[in-house]
Amino acid sequence: MQFQKISQKSYKTNAWTNGESTEIYIFPEDGNYTDRTFLWRVSTATVATESSEFTVLFGVKRWIMPYDATLHLTHTNNSKPLYSITLKPYEAHCFKGDWNTSGLGITRDFNLMLKEGAFGILKPTKLLPDTQYDLGHLFQEAFDERLPLADHILTLGMYSRDTDFEIVHDAQSIHCECEDLLLIHYKLEEVDAVKAFMIAQKTQKTSHLVLFAVTY
Repeated sequence: MQFQKISQKSYKTNAWTNGESTEIYIFPEDGNYTDRTFLWRVSTATVATESSEFTVLFGVKRWIMPYDATLHLTHTNNSKPLYSITLKPYEAHCFKGDWNTSGLGITRDFNLMLKEGAFGILKPTKLLPDTQYDLGHLFQEAFDERLPLADHILTLGMYSRDTDFEIVHDAQSIHCECEDLLLIHYKLEEVDAVKAFMIAQKTQKTSHLVLFAVTY
């Protein structure tokens, strides 16, 4: 099992057509988003214009979750309308990168991208003041036996935009500052240990925690 804490100071920010995109983590770590030489990637982005057009990413499954305001998405494929959806802040949505996707709304969002061979899920959750949660109950979806866990690398990620948080394991704790990313890389036989980890935030307000799990 390996813990990897990534400071926001190391994130890479670049402009895109409708705002800025900040790469938080890419796997493999020598991968390149522009060249599409990655297996999975997490990022945040600002949508600075009321209407936006998403980059078409063939062969990529995408998860998106707005932070600040609602985001209305319309999906089409080969000029045929598919469906529209309005996402509230901290509501996650999965769609195919092959689709033509347009958005309405000015906001900031969190993104998880998965290429063929990687499977993943993105889940937001709330942390109440001075409360601890065990990871197995907080993120049950990550440990679903129907997921392709055997013979895969497993990575679980945690990120908060509005508070510091800490994870406690084996009587030790790892503290993460606001907007840091914490990754846990583990094997199938270590699932029960990961499920028992405790997560807490120390502020006197309810905060949001972004959780994601990837098998690859």
